[in-house]
Amino acid sequence: MRLITQPPRFFRTATSRASTLAVLSLALATSSVVACKTGDAARATTTITDASPGVETAPPAPTEPPPASLEVQHKTRLERTASDGGVGPSTQPASPHPQPPIPQCESESHVVVAESGPSGASLTEFSLSGRRIRELASQPEQRFIGISSDLEWAASALGIRSLKEGSSWQAMPGSKGWIWPIFVPKSNRLATALWDEKSKTVAGIDLVDYRARKVLRHFEGTSISVAPTDGALFFLEGNSPFEIKRYFRGKVTTMKKIPAVDPDTYYFEVTEVQGLSKNRYVYRISDEHEHRYYDQTGAAFFPGPRKDEPSHREQYDLTFSEDGHYATFTERGWGELTKIVVVDLRSRKRKELPFYGAFPGVHAGHVIFSGDPRLVRPTPENSEFQQISKWALYAVPLGSERLCRVGLFEQPVQIQ
Repeated sequence: MRLITQPPRFFRTATSRASTLAVLSLALATSSVVACKTGDAARATTTITDASPGVETAPPAPTEPPPASLEVQHKTRLERTASDGGVGPSTQPASPHPQPPIPQCESESHVVVAESGPSGASLTEFSLSGRRIRELASQPEQRFIGISSDLEWAASALGIRSLKEGSSWQAMPGSKGWIWPIFVPKSNRLATALWDEKSKTVAGIDLVDYRARKVLRHFEGTSISVAPTDGALFFLEGNSPFEIKRYFRGKVTTMKKIPAVDPDTYYFEVTEVQGLSKNRYVYRISDEHEHRYYDQTGAAFFPGPRKDEPSHREQYDLTFSEDGHYATFTERGWGELTKIVVVDLRSRKRKELPFYGAFPGVHAGHVIFSGDPRLVRPTPENSEFQQISKWALYAVPLGSERLCRVGLFEQPVQIQ
């Protein structure tokens, strides 16, 4: 899995996630499946070429393609999916105008990058300047790999691995079914959704003490998340009504019940819940056409202004920074590419960055996201929904609009 740090002046590239290293994902799909629309990351096998961008017509593709991996199937049921929205399939021709070159990032701050392809999945530590530091963990299947915030432990369907000691994967009770392991900050615990291979469905959630090698609790639920500030565990249970539940300090609490049918509209689903702290969380409601976030009070979560068709503003890919100060997500109008939104939760100020992309997160003082070099900067020709065909990581310093490139990749990639 090779990072290309010095691409030609004009180039073509590709795109798509799994909740990231902090506590979210690396959902992957094929290049014909995903784009900047998911609330999950997808993976594909692609090769960087030297051709100028936008000289071919994007091949026709179904608007809602099927998931290409177990991870994507999981996220389809729980959180963000490859069909959620963003840069995706389109029959529109690519922009005939090459975009201006984007400078390489200069910061030497470290971030963790997740990749996935036919050879499996991996996590690699990079500097924002594109320097490869070390591979942290890998496995032969396209399954999500979780990693602790101190970069000392990794978890996957293979079990647990101590990165500090450089040990091999050690199987854990039930670890073959782990599909979305998330480490709980400042503890010896991890929470993971469980996959039932026979029924092809999520079979609940386990809370595991990985040092003691035992399961502490089992929950009947889906859409798992861990609050970055205090380790509270949030998940969804049931579907009529949908119940948002929290596990904190040994106690399970029902935080909210949401009916499956809104009497003023029509049937919808609660497809995701993301915890910020024990008392603050955000959930997403999805119906036939709309996917939007709401906070614990039921208020829309930092909606943006929309002059035309205000009812069709969709949101995906929500993550919180490890310190709980920032939220990032993607947003798009119907049939449009997704833009990156960053929210300062302390000042309650929302900023929409003038770039197209997917799977954003705040790390090392930057908003980092996946993107396609053909599409990352808006132009009159590329505003319509299109498929990501090449993968790259970009960064923007918080409080600015100075876009720089972390690197180009040969397969789907996302900040972890």
